[in-house]
Amino acid sequence: ASCPSATWSQVGRTVVGGIQGNAINQLHYPVGLFIDPNDCLFIADSRNDRVIKVEQGASIGTVVASKLHTPTDVSVDKQGNLYIVDLSTSEGSSGRVTYWINGSNTNILDAFEQLDAIVFDTKEEYFYVTQRSNGGIIRYKKDGTGEHTIIGNFGEGSALFQLDQPWDVAIDASGVIYIADSGNNRVIKWPMNATEGILIGGGNNYGNRTDQLAAPRGVFVDHLGTVYVADTYNDRIIRIPVGSKTGTIIVGGHGRVIVQSLISISRMTSTHQTSSTVSLYHEDRNEFIGNKCLANSNPTRRSLSNIIRYSDILNYVGFILRSHSLFYCSFPKVAT
Repeated sequence: ASCPSATWSQVGRTVVGGIQGNAINQLHYPVGLFIDPNDCLFIADSRNDRVIKVEQGASIGTVVASKLHTPTDVSVDKQGNLYIVDLSTSEGSSGRVTYWINGSNTNILDAFEQLDAIVFDTKEEYFYVTQRSNGGIIRYKKDGTGEHTIIGNFGEGSALFQLDQPWDVAIDASGVIYIADSGNNRVIKWPMNATEGILIGGGNNYGNRTDQLAAPRGVFVDHLGTVYVADTYNDRIIRIPVGSKTGTIIVGGHGRVIVQSLISISRMTSTHQTSSTVSLYHEDRNEFIGNKCLANSNPTRRSLSNIIRYSDILNYVGFILRSHSLFYCSFPKVAT
């Protein structure tokens, strides 16, 4: 069941980072983020050209992939192997996915297009990547073969069979794809074998009403079908229940943060019949970082590089801040 009376903590603490740099306790424009079943964080530390792993409760990471070229996202399979999206390659071409096992990498995909986000289906048979530059969502087999265009055959546009700058993608247990369609100021879902999407939120022009979005750059769907949107230029996270196209502001919306993207925790463990553990990630816009953070956008303030945790007794939800920080925020509390 959903929790209509749930509330969200607005106070967080730094978990990783806090100062821009390349030490193992620092970050420089963190972008993509993933949490494995052991609650380890994997962070695409884009300007440091690396992915770092941070154990649960630690504030210092371990470099698990290096000599990358502006990594924008990371996903980890059930065997602990990393799949990393690079914005470019050493040869200068755009877009690749590399596979890392025990510190060694193999190139499994050269897309020659700008890639931003990567997500596996629940069976880990396929992964999906966003091609922001041409409005595409592409599916591949786990080994990088079997390319199949899910969306993008009709070019960029605003029709429900088109996208305009898709920044992020999520997938639920039934294989339905959810897309942060940034250029169209909307989030749509795309059922399996569909020929067009279904509007979930926004799509009513650029704006700040709760039925509007402003260049959303992140999306996540939980096990209840609730959709969470990183509403970038409205500086907020929006929660949209199943069947509603009007959202509720759960974080931000006061001009103090610019939210860009969010991603779920990979494992959901129930500690209450109406709530499960979830993590969301987003970013601010002090400078370009990528697509999975959140932070203070006031240019007069010092640029940070942290990871913050907002916690409560039941569960937690996390945010990466574009101030080079990762934050955690509490999962909704059930009103008593």
